[in-house]
Amino acid sequence: MRNKRILTLVFVVIAIALLFSGCCPEICPTIPDCVCPDCPDCDCPNCPDCVCPGEGLPDIVLFETDPDTIWQGKNDITISNLDWLVTGADVVFIDQNIGYVGAAGSQVIDANNMPLGVTTYTLKATNSVGSSTATATITVNPIRLGELAAEEFGWIIDHDGGSGLVTGYYTEFVLTDATFEHAQVVMRLYAGTQLLQTNTLNAGHGLTVVKIGTSFDVFGTFDYVADGYWTNVREVEYGQSMDATKVIATVTLNNGKVVTAENTNPANMP
Repeated sequence: MRNKRILTLVFVVIAIALLFSGCCPEICPTIPDCVCPDCPDCDCPNCPDCVCPGEGLPDIVLFETDPDTIWQGKNDITISNLDWLVTGADVVFIDQNIGYVGAAGSQVIDANNMPLGVTTYTLKATNSVGSSTATATITVNPIRLGELAAEEFGWIIDHDGGSGLVTGYYTEFVLTDATFEHAQVVMRLYAGTQLLQTNTLNAGHGLTVVKIGTSFDVFGTFDYVADGYWTNVREVEYGQSMDATKVIATVTLNNGKVVTAENTNPANMP
């Protein structure tokens, strides 16, 4: 009888020790797949730290900026998207004045409304278990630079331009730190101060190159309309009896910057 009492007392002490250690007694019902981090063998729902499937910390599946670098000004890369996807969260919050958001979404970032440099966004997702955080950055650069320089300028004879033969002048200009994508380009041919011809690059040209050239036909059969790239306007005297001495190019870049260059060194003159 004495031994039985001692054994019962031992069981009671063990049960109390388990209860106050954060583990739950074996007499509690179990939930499949639930675990008690401080007591791996304990599966009952009364364990204070018991975590079951679907009850862990929120999962931040996606939180990023695309693209992560943009430029101020007027161009195709002034806009970025801040995208996120979160599962298992009751509340999702993004700083930088965005606030509380849904579990999935996208926020437009406009470089012209942002400070220069790196801005860091922090997402915090919270549920009953706790919080998960993630960060994403966007780099905002000043208006893109762009410099225009003259290259070729000279006389060509019976050059096949694809839409007829060109006998007249050909010129090229090149950009640095920019491309001709969506740029407005006007090239003017002069004899001294007298304007002879004007070529304007047609909108929607889709050129993404850094070098561009155009022909000023004088005695050939080149068809600018069929070619489709340039609109050509000729003055009354457009080079039939006066030699061209220079070409001036004016380019309005996609970022809004206007650059000009002049070529005064014609080659291979007739």
